[in-house]
Amino acid sequence: MSELLVTDALVATCDDSRRLIDRGAVAIRDGRIVAVGPTDELVRAHPDMPRLRAHGLMVCPGFVNAHAHAAMSVLRGTIEEWQGNAVYNYFVPISYATSDSERGVLALLACVEAIRSGTTALVDMARFMTGYSDAIASSGLRLWLDELCADIDTRRIRKGDFSVDPAFGNGCLERTQALIEKVAGRYSGRVRVQLAPHATDNCSPAMLRSLKDLAERHGLTRHVHLAQSADGTDVPTALGD
Repeated sequence: MSELLVTDALVATCDDSRRLIDRGAVAIRDGRIVAVGPTDELVRAHPDMPRLRAHGLMVCPGFVNAHAHAAMSVLRGTIEEWQGNAVYNYFVPISYATSDSERGVLALLACVEAIRSGTTALVDMARFMTGYSDAIASSGLRLWLDELCADIDTRRIRKGDFSVDPAFGNGCLERTQALIEKVAGRYSGRVRVQLAPHATDNCSPAMLRSLKDLAERHGLTRHVHLAQSADGTDVPTALGD
């Protein structure tokens, strides 16, 4: 539908004065908002627009999920009784055991859930992102896709091995470059790439420098788990340029 007039809603404008319009309306044409205001005014201004009465509902700008692991969302509720390091003992092995098609289905399911909750933009960090970027992009969400990078093999950390593995790191960097090349110029600018060192405990200074240089070369932002507790279960997030 190229035109739609949403009427009789509580409209949160998020304009400079943060207006809330009771019995407000939003006029949409060709995928863009062309007017916001009281329902009576917009009905008079756009009498022929198809209408969607939204009494009892709120219309507001879409939410942003600034840190997600979409393909892993289906695992929620599976580790409440888990004892030990859930990140390196559970999530990491599963991320390697799934196929591109499986990751795509799981990520798309998370995108549908995001849309149902009012989220229209999502930042997703994962490994092997290039293999299912088309699937997650098909959701219609505005996306920042991040290939998780490390040069300490995260599959070995659960065994206490934090040794630097240049080959493992190079594989991450190669997948990142492939993701940049695949996304560039596609999806009408709706999908972008960020550079994502996995975390400060599994990236050497050399890996962090490589990603910094790559970010500067391509003009990309960066996204990292800034700190993790000793067992990997506490994962604050930092966003930066």
